[in-house]
Amino acid sequence: MVAVVTGDIIASKKIEERAQLNEVLKSAFDIVDHKVLKRTGSFEIYRGDSFQGVIEDPSKALLVAILIRARLRAWNYAGANGTKPLHDLPDARLSVGIGTVSYKADKVVESDGEAFQYSGLLLDSMKQAGIELAIRTPWDDVNDELAVVCKLLDAIINRWSSAMAEAVCLYLQEEATQLELSTKLKISQPAVHKRLASANIDAVQAALNRFQKLIIRNLK
Repeated sequence: MVAVVTGDIIASKKIEERAQLNEVLKSAFDIVDHKVLKRTGSFEIYRGDSFQGVIEDPSKALLVAILIRARLRAWNYAGANGTKPLHDLPDARLSVGIGTVSYKADKVVESDGEAFQYSGLLLDSMKQAGIELAIRTPWDDVNDELAVVCKLLDAIINRWSSAMAEAVCLYLQEEATQLELSTKLKISQPAVHKRLASANIDAVQAALNRFQKLIIRNLK
């Protein structure tokens, strides 16, 4: 089994800096490839503002999804003063499908199978429901629990400022101490702690740990 992550940029037509948006999205994929998946070319962009990727280890899929959203929200395209309100920060609607693959093409977006169908159909339904993170697996009891997890994560992520998202993105990819993060972010260690606490990083980490345990247990 694999995980397929399908996404699209929310309200992308309102973002005038299209070239920069594309570069930020690619940088998110680079983070995922090098820091989490240890491979390259996991994601492909299509139709300009949509993308899809295959995660060979399904237990890492939620981390991948959160990192992509964090990287996008960390992009302060309003300028150094951070004048964009939270609901206008760049973000993505992401659906994760976990299942089998029946056809593996050279291009991710041309492949097919249970995981692809779960992810694609889920994304379509999310647009109408106003949901920005959802996961579907072959296991009904897991789906019920993950629906709650995703609802809570959505509420948390939608409250991230650019500064919070930047701190979360670095924290999740680097596995560094807050002191080390303070050097990268060029702020004090207490300021790093405040950003991560405001971003509810403990709850995010708890959700990631629970997701990983659920998936690993059911894949056995």
